[in-house]
Amino acid sequence: MAKKNGNQKFWIYGEDEELVARFTAYAATVLRNKRAEFIKNSKIISDHECSYDELSEAQKERCLGPSESVENIIEENELWERIRNFLPFLTPQECQVMIYLYIDHLTPAQAAQKMGIVASTVRYYKKCAKDKMIDAMLGGE
Repeated sequence: MAKKNGNQKFWIYGEDEELVARFTAYAATVLRNKRAEFIKNSKIISDHECSYDELSEAQKERCLGPSESVENIIEENELWERIRNFLPFLTPQECQVMIYLYIDHLTPAQAAQKMGIVASTVRYYKKCAKDKMIDAMLGGE
C-alpha cells in the first residue's frame, strides 16, 4: 500500500506499484488517442469550411433552404435564447407548444396534431406562455 514519508510524497510498494504503472500507461494511451481524434476531426472540419460570402447562390439556397435567410435564422436563434430562459415559468404543455412552434417550426395545426389537441388550444397555450414570459420580464425589472 502507499505510505507517506516526511516530504509529503507517496511511496507505492509491490502490486500497487504495478497497478499504478499499468493505469498510467493506459491513461497516456487514452489521452494520446483522444488528442489524435481531436486533431483528425479538426482537420476534417477545416478542410470543409468556407466563408458564407464565398458560396454561390445555389449553394446558399441548398444550405439554408429557399425561404430562409441568414437574418431569419439569427432572429429565430435569438428568440429561442430568450424563450429558453422562461421555460421554468411555463406548464409542460406550454413548454411543448413553444418548442413545437419555435424550435421545430411547426404550425399550430401541426403542433396540435402531434399533441393530440385542437389548434385553438395550441394558440391558447402560446398566448398563456407569452403572457407568463411578459410577466416574468416585468417582474424581474
